[in-house]
Amino acid sequence: TSDAYVQVTVGSKMWNTSVVKNTCDPEFPDSDVHDFLVYDLAQVVKCRVLDDDWLNDDDLLGCTEPLQVKDIVAQSDKPMELYSNAKFYRRGSTVLGEGGRGKLTMQFTLLRLDPKPTLTGISAAAASAEGFLLAVDIRNLVMPARLADIIEVGVRTERYSSFTTRVETPQGTLKAAVQAVDKTVRHIVRQGRREGIPLETLARITGLEDCMVHEILKIGSKCPRTGQPCNLGGERVVAEVPFNTTVFVPVSKRELESGHVTLLIRNTNLEVLAKETLKLAELGTSWPMGPKSNFIVLKDGKQ
Repeated sequence: TSDAYVQVTVGSKMWNTSVVKNTCDPEFPDSDVHDFLVYDLAQVVKCRVLDDDWLNDDDLLGCTEPLQVKDIVAQSDKPMELYSNAKFYRRGSTVLGEGGRGKLTMQFTLLRLDPKPTLTGISAAAASAEGFLLAVDIRNLVMPARLADIIEVGVRTERYSSFTTRVETPQGTLKAAVQAVDKTVRHIVRQGRREGIPLETLARITGLEDCMVHEILKIGSKCPRTGQPCNLGGERVVAEVPFNTTVFVPVSKRELESGHVTLLIRNTNLEVLAKETLKLAELGTSWPMGPKSNFIVLKDGKQ
C-alpha cells in the first residue's frame, strides 16, 4: 500500500492534495479543490502522484502526460494514464516514460474572468454571470514563534476551499532575527491599536507582556501592573512568514451578496491554528487588487 497524494503544477505555482493513507486505490475528498490563475492557455499543467514518506523523500508513483491548459479541460473526469516520467517541450511535443502505472481521474474547469471590472460594484456583464472567482492576496503572516514548524493559509467558503503551498516557519533566536521581529511586533501593535483592538488582545495575539505593549505605544515607560521599567529585548516571541501568493475560490452570486469567507491557518496535521470569518460583500469587487493591504487578526482556531 501507499500514502498517496497528487501534486499539480501550473507554471511556477504548485498545489498538493491531501494524503490518502494505506491504499493503492485512493479516492480524494471533495474538499480537495484548488484554483490556479492562468495567464495563457498555452501554460502547461503537470500532475504527479507521490507516496508520502515522513523519513525520506516522497517516491514518485507516476505522472500524467503534461498538457496545455487549452487541452487539459478536455481530460476532465477521464482516466489519464500514469507514466514513470514525462517531459514537455516548448513546441508541444512530449516524451513519456514507461506506462502501466495506473490511472488518475481529475476534474478541470476553466473559469473566465469578467474583462471589465469596476471599482464601485459589479459590472453588468458580471451581474448576469452564474459564478465568480474570489481572489485573496496573501502577503505576510505574523504568528507566535514555535506555533508550528510548517503551516499553510487557506480560504474556505460554503462549498469550496483553497490553500497555499505549505511553508516552513522561521525558527531560532539569532540577534538579527530578533531585531527584525521587534520591528514587526511594533508594527502589529501600532496598527492594531489604530484599528481599535484592545491592549489586552494585542498582548495576547503577539505573545508580549502588557508592559511591552504599553512601551511600544508610549503609553507609559513603566508596567501598569508592576511599576517596573519595560524593555523590548529578550527571546524571539513572534515569527514573520512571507507567502506573497494569491489563492482563488469559486463563489456563487448568492454567496457574493450575503455569504461569508473564512481565512484559516493550518499545520501539517490539518489542525486549524487560527481563523477569521469575513463578509464577502465587504471585500470589494475590483480586479486587479490595489496596493492597499488589509490588517486582519486571526483568532485561536478552537474558538
